[in-house]
Parts: sequence; structure tokens; C-alpha cells
Amino acid sequence: MKTKIIYITNTRVPSEKANTYQSMQMCNSFSKLYDEVQMWVPNGINTKEMKNYEDDPYSFYGIKKNFEINKLFTINYWWIHNLNQFIWSNLSAVTFAISVLLKLKLYGQNYTVFTRDWMVLKTLIFGKKIGLIKNKIYYEAHKFSDHLILNLKKADGIIVLNGHLKKMNEEKGIKNNLVAHDGVNLETFKSIEKDEALELLGFDKNYKYIIYVGKFNTLGEEKGIPQIIESLQFLKDDVKAIFLGGPMDNVSSYYKLAKSFNIQEDKLIFIDRQPVTELFKYISASTILLMPFPFTTHYAYYMSPLKMFEYMGSKRPIIATRLPSIVEVLKDKKNAILCEPDNSKDLGDKINWVLENDCNDIVNQAFMDVQSYTWDKRAENIKNFMEKI
Repeated sequence: MKTKIIYITNTRVPSEKANTYQSMQMCNSFSKLYDEVQMWVPNGINTKEMKNYEDDPYSFYGIKKNFEINKLFTINYWWIHNLNQFIWSNLSAVTFAISVLLKLKLYGQNYTVFTRDWMVLKTLIFGKKIGLIKNKIYYEAHKFSDHLILNLKKADGIIVLNGHLKKMNEEKGIKNNLVAHDGVNLETFKSIEKDEALELLGFDKNYKYIIYVGKFNTLGEEKGIPQIIESLQFLKDDVKAIFLGGPMDNVSSYYKLAKSFNIQEDKLIFIDRQPVTELFKYISASTILLMPFPFTTHYAYYMSPLKMFEYMGSKRPIIATRLPSIVEVLKDKKNAILCEPDNSKDLGDKINWVLENDCNDIVNQAFMDVQSYTWDKRAENIKNFMEKI
């Protein structure tokens, strides 16, 4: 019998969001393990920028067209969004979940169902309860939610991003949890020589560049850029900071922060979001890769940052904050350098330490360790987990 899986996620394809990127990479890796892979997403209206890539979303993410993307009906109109965002988000989520249930009924029970959308999970569990569908349902949880406990107990298996989420689930009686950290496509994040990268980007070779890659903030929550800016006061004049990922709306406030610490504007380089296939150039041009997340409940206990694994595969020293979610993968002075969260002086000290010491052993260990965190390995582990239940 052919092995078939349907991956369901409520996201625009393509989009600038990390969840879409993760979903596309997982479907790509699942396609190497299953005879048939389908990705089900809503048919909502995309942004102007992303519409340019709708004809070929696969190349936008640097993968082959080896799975099918199906767009299902959903009420997802911008005029509703502009009128009331709460109504828009719930209406689109409910209509998409109902579309999934009805389409799955037509497809039959020979498809394994994998979703990371909680509304879809609730709807499919209800569909099984009333006998409408009989498929095995697996859910990928990116945070702990009390309102999902009963549904999680009825799912066939739960995939979580880190050990803390697994512990929280088990304390509530939710069994069949698999820890599957996020991953990386090492081909996309191959490194090139620093001088070559500097020349390609037109950067001055007389400076050392420290870089932060990723969205500057998420839902209004900072991700460490203020700490990087403040740390520059403790660094030598030949160090510049690159911030790559956008959005650019708040750049003026970052310059204002720099000015308050007497840091010159030319020490900061802000670059808007770039195609994922171009990121390796900026990372290769850099001396140090930064991810100084502040201490919040989300960053400390729920996340498994994509950039962590992308950094590990890039053969450059990593400085990250010492958070529970981070130390599951990164070990201080073993495969990364860890600093204290919300402490720009400690971050500056760690940057200076890396600049003054040979970090080849640390870099090489990170590259060895990340071989266990590729998307292909993640998909293989999840498939094995689902088959054993």
C-alpha cells in the first residue's frame, strides 16, 4: 500500500513568515519518505510582494516541486480584516478548518494527517468523534494551550519543539509526545569564504561584522536588537553590526537608541528581508552570528528558533542567550558562546572574547551537531514516531 500524508497549515504560500518556510521544508523532506505528500493551505489573498512568487513557490524556498499544494476555500477577505481583525482571523480559521474536514472525508482514511493548526485539530477530532473521518491525526504544538488539552489527548500523537513543552503536556496527562526541534537545509546555508562574501556584497573588508538574521520583532516583541546596539559601546571601532530581516518600520527608533549611547549610525547596517537563498552571503561575510533573545515566556520555554540551526550550519561562531529552550541544543564553549539575557555588557564581553580567541573547535562542533537537526532527519524521526503508535 502506498504511504500518503497530508500536511495542513493555515498560512499563506508563499509568505515572509517562518511558519510557511518550516512547513514547505517539512513537506519537501516528507516527500523523500512518502509516496504521496500534499500540503493543504487556505486560498486567502496574498500580499503584493508575495504575489510575485505565487506561480512558483517552490523555487522561492529553494526546493524542488516534489509535493502538491492544494488551496482550500476560506473566507479571507482584506475588507473584513480592515473592518475587524478579530472577526477576520476567526472566520478564516473556522471556514478553512471546515473545508479541510469536508475534503478529507472525500479523500478517505488512507492518508495520515499532520497539522500545526489548532482550529483544524479541534475540527478533525470532532469529525472523528461523529464518525465522519477515520484518519490518524498528528499535531505539532508550538506552545502549550489549556484549551487544547482534551483534543491533544484524543490526537494520535503530538510533536513538540522542545523538552519543556513535552514536560508540560505530560504533566497534564497528554501522552505520545515526540520532541522534534526545528531544522535546517544545509544546502541552502552553505558557507563561502569571508572575503568572497564581502566582495559580493560590497562590504568594506577593514571591518569585522557581527550579524543578527531574522525578523526585527514578532508581534511587537523585541528579539535582541536593542541589546546588540547597546553592546557596541563595549566593542572596538572596527566592529559593525548587521541587522537582516526587517520590517524596516522601527529602524529610526534603533538609530535613536544608538545615539543615546553615543554610537555612530554608520556602525549599524539595516537590511530588509531577503530571499532565503541569499542569506548565506550575509552570514558568510560575518565574523559572529548573534541571537540574543530576551527572557520572555515564549523565548525561554516555547521556541525552537530556525536561525539557531541555520547558524550552526554556517561555520561561524554563535553567541546566544542562556535560555532553557536554547541550552537544549547549544552548550557554552562547546558549540556556541552563551551570554546572559537582557545584559548588553555581558553580550559585549562575549563578542570581544570571540574576537580575541580561536573558535575553530567550537564552530566545527556546531557543524557536526547540526547534522542531527536537518529537515530530512526531523521528517524521518517524525515518520518513525507516527508509525510506532
